[in-house]
Amino acid sequence: RTQRKSAVTASGVMVVLTVVVMSYYSPLLTSVVVAAAVIYAMVRWVSYYPQRYATDEQLAHEGRSGTHFIETLRGMLAIKLNLREAERRSAYQNLVVDQTNAGVRVQNVGIVQRASNTLVFGLENVAVIWLGALLVMDGKFTVGMLYAFIGFKLVFLGRVINLVDKWNEFRMLDLHAERIA
Repeated sequence: RTQRKSAVTASGVMVVLTVVVMSYYSPLLTSVVVAAAVIYAMVRWVSYYPQRYATDEQLAHEGRSGTHFIETLRGMLAIKLNLREAERRSAYQNLVVDQTNAGVRVQNVGIVQRASNTLVFGLENVAVIWLGALLVMDGKFTVGMLYAFIGFKLVFLGRVINLVDKWNEFRMLDLHAERIA
């Protein structure tokens, strides 16, 4: 817990420092990178509730199918005596299908998140390199400055992504706390 807090604090400090350094290089390029980071955070914020709902549903279906399986094992003798094997098997298979479908919904939310992240950061990369190349051609930037800026940009985005992901993980803990309570 202490390590996580210190890691998050270090990431926050690095985010602020890299924004300051990037702004020194080019406010225009910095604004593009910061805009991409804000869009990433917004996408994760918007997709939180679908992710939470899908995860909650998946956990509920896992619980139902597990409970059904254990109840079947415990009542095996009564089930066989009453010739209910096919009925129990069919009910269990339906529960497993529901569980699998819930897992697919969780994965679909993850796919949408990854696709939107790839789009946002892909466009951001193109914009930074394009604008940076224009600055180099205008003589306002050197190639080394552009490489340095891209290095700072990568550090900044890595830390922002880490912070946003940790925040989402923290918010998802509420789901597990509700299930335990």
